[in-house]
Amino acid sequence: MLEGTRLHAETERKLRAWYLRHVAAAHPSVVDPETAGAALELLTAGMPAEHRVALAETFLAAVSNECRRAELPPPEWVAALAA
Repeated sequence: MLEGTRLHAETERKLRAWYLRHVAAAHPSVVDPETAGAALELLTAGMPAEHRVALAETFLAAVSNECRRAELPPPEWVAALAA
């Protein structure tokens, strides 16, 4: 991987899961757009490609709506991923 070779899909999935667990444990209140995007990719991995985008858009809208209801600004990663 470090030398540019392509990982097997299962190995890549395991690395993404490890990365997300590591970030969540080390920095529970800080999620950057890359980490949030990796989480969305992992959570929607079993969906057909044409449904993944709609599902991600629905999730991002739900987070924005709940933040608005709680009178909180949405996390920066929401706008970054929506773009």
